[in-house]
Amino acid sequence: ATNVINLFQMCPREAIATRKDLLLALRHIFATDFRKGFYKHIDLLLDDRVLIGKHKQSEHTHLRVEAYGALATLIPHVCSKLTLTNF
Repeated sequence: ATNVINLFQMCPREAIATRKDLLLALRHIFATDFRKGFYKHIDLLLDDRVLIGKHKQSEHTHLRVEAYGALATLIPHVCSKLTLTNF
């Protein structure tokens, strides 16, 4: 999980196709039991700059849809483990 997060953080902002492929792979990972490794990284995953990148929002709205779709796969499994300190 840490390495996947590092891939997102190191991915250049111009590599939109790569980031989209990473989001698709992440969605598939979240559908398996490997998603448990991402529970401790939920704060990073909820940061737009990590999953979507640090570029103008208006240019890459399709990445936002992919990122939120991936998170929608994970959130039902992690919501019972969240506390108020996470907010």
